[in-house]
Amino acid sequence: MYLSIYLSIYLYISLFIYLAILTFSRYLSIYLSIYLSQFLHYLSIYLSQFLHYLSIYLSIYLSQFLHYLSIYLSISISFFPLLRLNLSIQTSLFIIFLSETCLHFQIHSFLLSSLYTRALLIRHLLLFGPFARTVHSNDIATCNFHSSSIVAGAYYVQQLTTFALISNSIFRLL
Repeated sequence: MYLSIYLSIYLYISLFIYLAILTFSRYLSIYLSIYLSQFLHYLSIYLSQFLHYLSIYLSIYLSQFLHYLSIYLSISISFFPLLRLNLSIQTSLFIIFLSETCLHFQIHSFLLSSLYTRALLIRHLLLFGPFARTVHSNDIATCNFHSSSIVAGAYYVQQLTTFALISNSIFRLL
């Protein structure tokens, strides 16, 4: 008789401890999954913005490198009078082609990263509701505005450099 009482008390206590551990583990797994998904989501947003800026800066530096290379080649070729003028014009046009290719790469990378940023914003809105729109849409809009201004500025600088190279080549013909 005492054994059945002790066994029933032991059974109730072990059942209570089992249910408490089970409930605690369920809530813990829910909270951990929510916080982990939020952490990964914010990490992906910040990583996309970092890659966005990195692609813009790398393309601008590549464009500047090509411009400096074209200026250096046009100056160095003009110092050697034994070379034909046709070679100078061909080299200048080849460098212009390379810089235009770099500009197209820069514009396409801007468009792709802008689309990716907008997709992340839509995902953020779907996951965390309308309050999240006020948190990150300003940052993403600022990021897109700065990157579009950088692309526009690089485009105008590139056009001026192209005009200078063509006028330099035409001036050498005269």
